[in-house]
Amino acid sequence: MTHYSDYIPRADGGFNKWQGNFVSFLSANRARFGLTVSDLAALEALQTAWAARYAAALDPATRTGPAVLARREARAGYEQALRALAMDRL
Repeated sequence: MTHYSDYIPRADGGFNKWQGNFVSFLSANRARFGLTVSDLAALEALQTAWAARYAAALDPATRTGPAVLARREARAGYEQALRALAMDRL
């Protein structure tokens, strides 16, 4: 049985680093991949939402059930957009 490794890290900490690098790479190479300013703006809006919810879920003062759920939902939507972009443009 062959196991395939996912290119997106499973752990939130690894995902957070990976997504930052990936979006920076895309921004620096926008023309190369045929991305528009609005493509990147949409991705950066999801990135901002992810970052805020990730930070809230990590902070003991704000880590609640709803904060953790919001982080999971933000990641799911953001990850879906990242995968779609990768499939479409890379």
